[in-house]
Amino acid sequence: PPPSTTATAQPRPSPQRRRHSSGQIMIDIDGVEHATLFLNVYDIAPRLNRLVRLVTCGRSRWGLYHSGVAVYGAEYCYGGHPEKSTGVSVSVPRQVTGAKFRTSVLLGHTAQDPYEVRCAVAEIALDQPWEGRRYHPLSHNCNEFSAALAEHLGATEAPVPPWVNSFTSSWIVKNVLPCIERLQSSRLLTRLFRLEPVQPEVPGAPPFECHPEDAMEAWAKDSSRNGGAPRPMSMNAVLLEAAGVHKTRGGNAYRDGRTTAALEAYRKGLQALRNVRAAGGTEGESEPFLELRRSLRLNTAACLLKLSEALPDVSMSAGHAPHEARKEAEALCTAVLAEAPTHAKALYRRAVARRHLCELDGALTDAKAAVEAEPQSADVRAELAAVREALAAQKEEEKELARKMLGQPPKVPEPTM
Repeated sequence: PPPSTTATAQPRPSPQRRRHSSGQIMIDIDGVEHATLFLNVYDIAPRLNRLVRLVTCGRSRWGLYHSGVAVYGAEYCYGGHPEKSTGVSVSVPRQVTGAKFRTSVLLGHTAQDPYEVRCAVAEIALDQPWEGRRYHPLSHNCNEFSAALAEHLGATEAPVPPWVNSFTSSWIVKNVLPCIERLQSSRLLTRLFRLEPVQPEVPGAPPFECHPEDAMEAWAKDSSRNGGAPRPMSMNAVLLEAAGVHKTRGGNAYRDGRTTAALEAYRKGLQALRNVRAAGGTEGESEPFLELRRSLRLNTAACLLKLSEALPDVSMSAGHAPHEARKEAEALCTAVLAEAPTHAKALYRRAVARRHLCELDGALTDAKAAVEAEPQSADVRAELAAVREALAAQKEEEKELARKMLGQPPKVPEPTM
């Protein structure tokens, strides 16, 4: 018989692997390097979970679990606190106090590099649903955050296993515990199963003492943990880096004439810094932090003033958009001047805002101080001239009003030659 012409199936080559400087195993998928995402699962109540496994002869994984998403040598998770700031935190993988590591579950892969991952984490961390005060152990917990973060990073091959959140989805929890929640059922569970607060931390993490643009290089030099890999950046450092990114994006948008987009970017940067300050620590007091915040505040004020010029300046009532924009710009500049009283840009932009708000005495004081601080600036000198011209016009209006009240004829302007 003639030889068979059926093609023999070739075995699919195994994906190429290499180790990233963070310790992360990188996999080549269709010519693009991907990082593997793992879900690290912890026993919050080891006694309860062990009892369930004993009763069911190991066939059930029902229990109380904490989880976090691990990628590039860092583990991101969500927890609760009473403050109005993000509840997202970062730790060394598999190192969480108050819980016992149980297992790692493959979630999928992401093509994002470490920088892009940190930006994505900062973006989801600043979303309102993930504020610490919105945490609820039954309806809005760490396991739901892990699923949301994995999806946000594009790792959707393997969803979070249902058993990880089995406690909150069980019938007894949904129907019984809410009824006794007023009796502080969480405290009852804590005493019964000896639960401890779960606190992801970065052990020995140094304070953030460099500019956000240098954060990656600064942390890459630190290889005292993780078998030679650098320690993960703290959540505060991640947020500071994100604030720097938003500042850069805002600057690019402003130069391109997209003032509204620039304003949005600068406000996101300030939001990131507010979360850093709320978390405490040395980052919120360092000079790089303060300088970055001053720059974002002044850039935001510049956008507000520029946008207010494009709006119809018909009414100066409190509810009018230009008025609100100028008042906000004035407040931002005042906040900068509280830290740096001779800051020329802050004085100049507050003078502009006050002149448009008809607060001319304050505008004159600011403009004079700005000229003293930066005498070579043509914009500052032009603003001082504009304030003086507005004051002169105001005085003429007051004189004209006085003539009308006294019944005198209006002043006839002198003819120009």
